[in-house]
Amino acid sequence: RQVQTRDRYRHRQSPPHGNSESRPAEPVLFTFESTDPQLGISPPRPYSRPTNSDLVIHDLYLGRWLLPEPRAQWNTIRQRMPALGGANEGKHRLMHRQSNSGWKWATGTAAIVALVFIVGVAMNFRSHRAHAPAPSKLAVPVTAARALRHDVPIYLSGLGTVTADNSVTITPQVGGQIVSEPFRQGEMVQAGQLLVQINPAPYQAALDQAIGRQKQDRATLAGAEQDLARYATLVRENYASQQKYSDQKALVAEDAATVEADAAAVEAARINLGFTRIVAPISGRVGLRLIDVGNVVSAGTTSAICTIMQIDPITVVFTLPQQKLEDVLAAMTKGNKPVVILDGTGQTALAKGRLLTIDNEVDTATGTFRLKAIIPNDANRLWPGQFVRARLLVDTLKGVTTVPENALQRGPDGYYVYRVLRHGKNRTVERVAITVRARSNGAAVVSRELEPGDEVVTGGASRLANGSVVTVIRLAS
Repeated sequence: RQVQTRDRYRHRQSPPHGNSESRPAEPVLFTFESTDPQLGISPPRPYSRPTNSDLVIHDLYLGRWLLPEPRAQWNTIRQRMPALGGANEGKHRLMHRQSNSGWKWATGTAAIVALVFIVGVAMNFRSHRAHAPAPSKLAVPVTAARALRHDVPIYLSGLGTVTADNSVTITPQVGGQIVSEPFRQGEMVQAGQLLVQINPAPYQAALDQAIGRQKQDRATLAGAEQDLARYATLVRENYASQQKYSDQKALVAEDAATVEADAAAVEAARINLGFTRIVAPISGRVGLRLIDVGNVVSAGTTSAICTIMQIDPITVVFTLPQQKLEDVLAAMTKGNKPVVILDGTGQTALAKGRLLTIDNEVDTATGTFRLKAIIPNDANRLWPGQFVRARLLVDTLKGVTTVPENALQRGPDGYYVYRVLRHGKNRTVERVAITVRARSNGAAVVSRELEPGDEVVTGGASRLANGSVVTVIRLAS
């Protein structure tokens, strides 16, 4: 290993060549070989290239500068270097002592040459740029559409739910065992059609019993009336007292009341017997069977046997924000307002109907009000509970100018569009501020800053500025 030390002295002790002036010393490089273990140089660590005031080790094998640790070892080496010799001469050998002034001169010369070369190249490049032709403006590809003038319907859209116009839950009114359910689940039923048959035997027996009691009481009444007639004759001939006649008359009235009660009992028994036959109260579609044949039901239970819903016509309940309430009320004064029902995505029209009514209050929790529309549903495209979108026509703007909604750009001062201008074969754009009056079905009703037939940019506007050159790659109608 070769140990190299380099040090800079501020002033030499004795000026060389008889020069009495003190001057800073140039860096001196000492190359020193040593195999003396007394130096105790620990393994060096990697270090960047040193400055003139650093004490370093240059590893001839690794080809890099290293800084010993600890640094105090260099003080030990410097103190012992003058004493190296004599018995230790074979162990330590001072190789040479040289100045790096020549190296500094070569480095400076190389730097000057490199600087002259760089300056020359830069001036040559600048000269070529000065004489090069200026680049032309590149046309920005855009898509465009023409402004149109036509009548625009104004719709209000809201989320809604399909509801049955009439819905019935079938529950038993008398108790007993279900003996038959002569309907198919999901079929259309007509009003009066038999749905469920409960065992009628107990109720038929009760009816017969009531009828028998009624006949008995009628016979009793007839006998009492005959006795009253005899007592009336005897009283006229003074063969019976008036008291007897009055008692018999009261008995006749009592028997007559009993007969009337019997008649009511017979009617009640007949009604209960009729309740064993459960029929459809309305025409509609019957749902799934919820209680099967053989089960025993009781009167007053809340468990439904099935349900029936009227689905033609059907209704749709939807909501609108309360800010649109005045528009809806004004539209209702002008007659029936059509309603278009779309699917949940708002893309496919399912049916058309008319507005039936609006609710009598605004929901304070949501700030919306409910509306109900009646819809013919002969094609069965609407189903109770279905999620839909409703579009209510509230007005129609006559002869207005429209542009596609994707042509609108929003700036700090409001909406604007880029209008395409033709200059021979070239096209440029100008920025036109507009006022949007309404939006409907993908079109925006704009103010009169645009005329029908004007071309406006619908795609690629993010790369444009006022006066940009464009190429229209597609013109939509």
